[in-house]
Amino acid sequence: MQINNISKYQNEVYGTSKHYESDVEFKDILSQMLQSDSKSSSVDSVDTFRDNINKYGIMNTVNIMNNEKIEKQLEIKRAELLKALDVSNMNPSDKAAALASIEETLARYKKDLQKLNSAYDSEKLENSSLKKLFAAI
Repeated sequence: MQINNISKYQNEVYGTSKHYESDVEFKDILSQMLQSDSKSSSVDSVDTFRDNINKYGIMNTVNIMNNEKIEKQLEIKRAELLKALDVSNMNPSDKAAALASIEETLARYKKDLQKLNSAYDSEKLENSSLKKLFAAI
């Protein structure tokens, strides 16, 4: 079979030019869905934040959020240390020692993060107190 008209053949196989329009429409619909998902997830996070404030109060909610951030940082650091030490390829006695060392390091790291966080909070409190004092004067 010889094909004389390639564009006619393409239209028969791939459909008319509406095929390409449907691709564009699909991309538009997909991008709208992704945007609405991000909007709904941000709305969900705002709703969760508001509910937590109502349930725990603002200071406890901020502390919970800070603790969640610290835990995420600890998990990232744990993964980095496990990868750097290549714990999976160690013999059992070395592995136990390495894991104990990692846990000690993470405990110190957690204390440092908490100190840094509390120092930042107290600095903000001092700055706001000084501003209020100067505003009153």
